[in-house]
Amino acid sequence: MRYAQAAGFIAKLIQGLAERVLVAIPQPGLEIGNPGTPLLKGAGQSGRTLQADGFTPGYVIQAGQYFSLVQGGQRYLHQVTDAATANGSGEVELSIYPMLKVSPSDNATLEFAAPKLEGFLQGNRQAWTIGLVENVGLSFAVTEAA
Repeated sequence: MRYAQAAGFIAKLIQGLAERVLVAIPQPGLEIGNPGTPLLKGAGQSGRTLQADGFTPGYVIQAGQYFSLVQGGQRYLHQVTDAATANGSGEVELSIYPMLKVSPSDNATLEFAAPKLEGFLQGNRQAWTIGLVENVGLSFAVTEAA
């Protein structure tokens, strides 16, 4: 991208060396649709199965679809491993990977419409390239916050 477009990204990358970053998870070609307002159904869940409600009735959650679980103001990224369909009440049981990293509270938010990874940039240096045609090349890796 041109420098004028890349400048904002570069500033955020530099900021991300010391602060948490939120990275939107693209899901190209995946039709997300309207999932509703998904929430965790019941406190104390653990493992690789998640009980949820608040989905649009009949909403199809696709295998491979990402979502973030928000607990205590922090996001945890997960992926659905088996397709599932919300029942007429908007409830569904999801198989997920990786297993839950925290024991979430009842009604914790599940971000299906716009999942995000929350974490820190790997490494401790600033690096990007500017080509002869004045295009900027950026690459980075994010480690999920624990």
